[in-house]
Amino acid sequence: MDQENGGVINIGFLSIPSDDQLNEVKYSRKSLESLVDELSSTIDETEDEIGSISSSFAQQQVINGYTNDEDS
Repeated sequence: MDQENGGVINIGFLSIPSDDQLNEVKYSRKSLESLVDELSSTIDETEDEIGSISSSFAQQQVINGYTNDEDS
């Protein structure tokens, strides 16, 4: 949403890759989300410095966001 120009919603479309451009993935979206759910419940009980946890299917990663800057 573009708030500076009156709340205009910009919608973009990604092109669908051809069969020869598709990459094989190691983890399904469901397995990544399941891992995020499991980690979230464990982290809520044991870790105060992790503010968020999410998954990136495209990058095949689980991403942690920290509440404190690690450099300080």
